[in-house]
Amino acid sequence: MKYKNNPLNIRYSAKTRWQGQSGHCNGFCEFESLEYGIRAACYLILISYRRAGACTPAAIIRRWAPPSDNNPTDKYITWVCEKANLVRFEQLYYTADVARMVVAMAEFEQGKPPTFDATFVCDVIAKFKLNFLKIRTHKIK
Repeated sequence: MKYKNNPLNIRYSAKTRWQGQSGHCNGFCEFESLEYGIRAACYLILISYRRAGACTPAAIIRRWAPPSDNNPTDKYITWVCEKANLVRFEQLYYTADVARMVVAMAEFEQGKPPTFDATFVCDVIAKFKLNFLKIRTHKIK
């Protein structure tokens, strides 16, 4: 992990002080624990981005890694969707889908599999009550 407990490489901003943020280095946030780094990523995806209308993997990743910042955005979207078994323009309704996406995004960002799994991400989402936007916790059969 390039930056302490920040597997999705969240950029530092003087305007935002994340819960559990311990500092910053080279323009990126550092966190007290992996749990807080995942919490910040999930907050952005589940709350900030959704409020702005980004509800699909493609829309979320376009905000996360915009082409205007010289990111390989289309490659990022394709890779994450294949890795997490998601459809790029299908709205995310399930916590498990968001969790798989976060794991895949961390792998893309770091260039190697993360030290956490989707269950850990689901636990963070539940612990910090980040799923209040009526995202279903389980698929309905």
